[in-house]
Amino acid sequence: MSDKKTRDYLHDGAYVMFDGYRLWVLANSLESPTGRVALDTKAFRKLIEFAILEAPEWQHVVTTAIENTVQERLEREDDTIRETGEAAR
Repeated sequence: MSDKKTRDYLHDGAYVMFDGYRLWVLANSLESPTGRVALDTKAFRKLIEFAILEAPEWQHVVTTAIENTVQERLEREDDTIRETGEAAR
């Protein structure tokens, strides 16, 4: 696993950072967040399950996000194969 910390803006003042083990959700700023929550794989899975089971109107949001992400990943792998002749790791 890489030591690189990946960061991104989610929406509505929420940011996400991956430290190689957990997803961190940060409030209002990456540099000086007013709050933060760490999600390991078990907590993230429970969050997704909660969104699907307890807020059924969110089910399409979750499934669409997964489908789009898988499609993007496949397109990136195709680009890598075209550029290098090797599949992405």
